[in-house]
Amino acid sequence: MHLKKVDHSKLKELEGLPVEKLKISWATTKNFVDCGIFVMRHMEMFNANYARSWDCGFPMDERAKKMKCGLLRKKYTCKMLTSDVNIYKDRVIKEVIELDGATTN
Repeated sequence: MHLKKVDHSKLKELEGLPVEKLKISWATTKNFVDCGIFVMRHMEMFNANYARSWDCGFPMDERAKKMKCGLLRKKYTCKMLTSDVNIYKDRVIKEVIELDGATTN
Protein backbone atom coordinates (compact mmCIF):
# COMPACT_ATOMS: atom_id res chain seq x y z
CA MET A 1 0.00 0.00 0.00
CA HIS A 2 2.86 2.35 0.82
CA LEU A 3 4.61 1.72 -2.51
CA LYS A 4 1.34 2.40 -4.31
CA LYS A 5 0.72 5.58 -2.34
CA VAL A 6 4.17 6.99 -3.18
CA ASP A 7 4.01 5.67 -6.75
CA HIS A 8 7.23 3.70 -6.31
CA SER A 9 8.99 2.61 -9.50
CA LYS A 10 9.38 -1.01 -8.26
CA LEU A 11 5.68 -1.46 -7.41
CA LYS A 12 4.79 -3.60 -10.43
CA GLU A 13 7.89 -5.76 -9.95
CA LEU A 14 7.18 -6.44 -6.27
CA GLU A 15 3.37 -6.58 -6.37
CA GLY A 16 3.04 -10.24 -7.35
CA LEU A 17 5.85 -11.65 -5.24
CA PRO A 18 4.91 -13.99 -2.39
CA VAL A 19 5.61 -12.89 1.17
CA GLU A 20 7.78 -15.31 3.11
CA LYS A 21 7.61 -15.23 6.89
CA LEU A 22 10.91 -16.25 8.44
CA LYS A 23 10.86 -18.45 11.51
CA ILE A 24 13.19 -16.86 14.01
CA SER A 25 14.47 -18.76 17.03
CA TRP A 26 14.31 -15.71 19.31
CA ALA A 27 10.61 -15.01 18.64
CA THR A 28 8.46 -14.41 21.69
CA THR A 29 4.70 -14.50 22.20
CA LYS A 30 4.54 -13.02 25.70
CA ASN A 31 6.55 -9.79 25.47
CA PHE A 32 4.29 -6.93 24.38
CA VAL A 33 6.42 -4.17 25.93
CA ASP A 34 9.63 -4.39 23.93
CA CYS A 35 8.16 -4.41 20.39
CA GLY A 36 10.01 -1.23 19.43
CA ILE A 37 13.30 -2.63 20.73
CA PHE A 38 12.81 -5.79 18.65
CA VAL A 39 12.01 -3.73 15.54
CA MET A 40 15.05 -1.46 15.95
CA ARG A 41 17.37 -4.42 16.57
CA HIS A 42 15.97 -6.26 13.55
CA MET A 43 16.51 -3.19 11.37
CA GLU A 44 20.01 -2.75 12.77
CA MET A 45 21.04 -6.37 12.18
CA PHE A 46 19.13 -7.35 9.02
CA ASN A 47 21.06 -8.29 5.91
CA ALA A 48 18.82 -9.53 3.09
CA ASN A 49 21.64 -11.59 1.61
CA TYR A 50 21.89 -13.68 4.78
CA ALA A 51 18.25 -13.75 5.90
CA ARG A 52 18.22 -17.52 6.36
CA SER A 53 21.12 -17.39 8.84
CA TRP A 54 20.15 -14.03 10.32
CA ASP A 55 20.91 -13.64 14.03
CA CYS A 56 20.01 -10.59 16.09
CA GLY A 57 21.85 -11.76 19.18
CA PHE A 58 18.72 -12.33 21.27
CA PRO A 59 19.08 -15.22 23.71
CA MET A 60 16.50 -18.01 23.76
CA ASP A 61 15.97 -17.70 27.53
CA GLU A 62 13.19 -15.20 28.28
CA ARG A 63 14.94 -13.69 31.31
CA ALA A 64 18.17 -13.18 29.37
CA LYS A 65 16.18 -11.79 26.44
CA LYS A 66 14.54 -9.24 28.77
CA MET A 67 17.99 -8.16 30.02
CA LYS A 68 19.21 -7.81 26.41
CA CYS A 69 16.18 -5.63 25.64
CA GLY A 70 17.05 -3.42 28.62
CA LEU A 71 20.60 -2.92 27.35
CA LEU A 72 19.36 -2.18 23.83
CA ARG A 73 16.81 0.31 25.18
CA LYS A 74 19.66 2.24 26.83
CA LYS A 75 21.79 2.07 23.68
CA TYR A 76 19.01 3.34 21.38
CA THR A 77 17.95 6.04 23.84
CA CYS A 78 21.52 7.33 24.06
CA LYS A 79 21.90 7.30 20.26
CA MET A 80 18.64 9.24 19.77
CA LEU A 81 19.33 11.80 22.49
CA THR A 82 22.86 12.51 21.27
CA SER A 83 22.07 12.41 17.55
CA ASP A 84 22.96 15.47 15.49
CA VAL A 85 19.33 15.67 14.30
CA ASN A 86 18.13 16.14 17.89
CA ILE A 87 17.69 19.90 18.26
CA TYR A 88 18.05 19.48 22.05
CA LYS A 89 21.29 17.47 21.85
CA ASP A 90 23.47 20.15 23.47
CA ARG A 91 20.98 20.66 26.29
CA VAL A 92 20.80 16.90 26.93
CA ILE A 93 24.59 16.59 27.06
CA LYS A 94 24.85 19.61 29.37
CA GLU A 95 22.27 18.12 31.76
CA VAL A 96 24.09 14.78 31.79
CA ILE A 97 27.36 16.51 32.65
CA GLU A 98 25.62 18.44 35.43
CA LEU A 99 23.99 15.29 36.79
CA ASP A 100 27.29 13.41 36.63
CA GLY A 101 28.96 16.20 38.59
CA ALA A 102 26.19 16.16 41.18
CA THR A 103 26.49 12.40 41.73
CA THR A 104 30.29 12.39 42.06
CA ASN A 105 30.36 15.18 44.65
